[in-house]
Amino acid sequence: MAEKWPGEEGEEEYYPTGSPYRVQRHAANIRERKRMLSINSAFEELRTHVPTFPYEKRLSKIDTLRLAIAYIALLRELLISDHDPVTYIEKGLRGELPSDQCHIWNTSAFSLV
Repeated sequence: MAEKWPGEEGEEEYYPTGSPYRVQRHAANIRERKRMLSINSAFEELRTHVPTFPYEKRLSKIDTLRLAIAYIALLRELLISDHDPVTYIEKGLRGELPSDQCHIWNTSAFSLV
């Protein structure tokens, strides 16, 4: 049995079942599927470590990355500041910290002001 495969410039070519091209494509498809499963699994793991509200919808990949960056920035600032974490975050939400210290991690529209 032969299958149609698009060739260059829209031409169709026939590749018989078991042809080297078809075997290579199948192997490449399997590798790509495994790669995507691995990436998706890593995103699911990352989502479990990024704090979110329980009622929020599942984060997209880009939102997960952005929130992870913001969370890491917050943790870094907490370590550098040597303040009580709750007090530090409350000050950031009230706008009492210099803008360069909290603008990265304050991703919420929520404010205590």
